Amino acid sequence: MADCPFYTVHTIPAGTYPGQEADVNTVTVKATLIVSADASEEDVYNEEYLANLRKIFKLAQNYNLKFLFLPQIDEDLQKDYTLTIKSMKHTARRLKKFENIIGFAIPEEECFKNEKVRQEFISELSEKHEHYKFIVLS
Repeated sequence: MADCPFYTVHTIPAGTYPGQEADVNTVTVKATLIVSADASEEDVYNEEYLANLRKIFKLAQNYNLKFLFLPQIDEDLQKDYTLTIKSMKHTARRLKKFENIIGFAIPEEECFKNEKVRQEFISELSEKHEHYKFIVLS
């Protein structure tokens, strides 16, 4: 993890989900790439990065590690929450085959405190990933 500062360790407290009796240690991703619509596809999709991320998730499955994405939203993304949703949907699509990805934390930023925005986030990310869980961090 020292070589990958975009990851951070997170513990999902026991009782967060029905039937979860113990804390679950996981790794979250805090790096998200948002680019201009004018950017080339080569600039937008870093396949080497995604390939390395897939290797990590595959290895983690051997140890029964679970992952929860914890979006990190900068000031620009707070102005347009739809960019965060689009970015997280892209991430979810690229890593969809990993059952050890259990879902997303609802961003803590002000724009996600609106129930309509939260429900849009959940709806969009659940569209093709019905197994995902969503938690609100406090």
